Amino acid sequence: MTTYYDFETDYLWAGAKGQVCVFDYHRNKLRIINEKQGLNVGMNVLTIGKDSEGLYWLGGGKSLARYNFKTDKLQNYNPGGKNLGCYTQCNDHKGRTWFGTKGGLFWYNSEVDSLIKIKNDELTDVVATLACIDSTLLLISQPHGIYLMDLQKYYHSGQMELYLYNEKNGFIGVEP
Repeated sequence: MTTYYDFETDYLWAGAKGQVCVFDYHRNKLRIINEKQGLNVGMNVLTIGKDSEGLYWLGGGKSLARYNFKTDKLQNYNPGGKNLGCYTQCNDHKGRTWFGTKGGLFWYNSEVDSLIKIKNDELTDVVATLACIDSTLLLISQPHGIYLMDLQKYYHSGQMELYLYNEKNGFIGVEP
């Protein structure tokens, strides 16, 4: 099970096997989002988040879906092709939504309604953890360590600058 608390609406979102339930402050079930709405993210919902436009993103081992709570409309995405599910997500200081998948790092481009893959040889494996440290760094996990990406440089020039931390330089975490 995964959860997401939306502080703006005071709703708790709970993802489980094949569905997401939305609860209000009094623990009343407001809505169930499942295959009836077209949810097709895989067996379990593994990540829930909200983007800067107020839309919710639901990810699982098979794919990713964007959900509009106001209209009760859902759209499925399959980042990277067949069976590349989404495990984690975060929003950065500019409002961009990033996704960690089985096949690397993606971000959502609302102008073309598409997920954009970051093409970098160091970020091709599973991204199971993703977090913004502040307006300057994006933390990205890979099986061989943790990367910090310089967001300022990426936004300014489009160039990726990555700093790797693993057992060779002091980070001794297992399966980041």
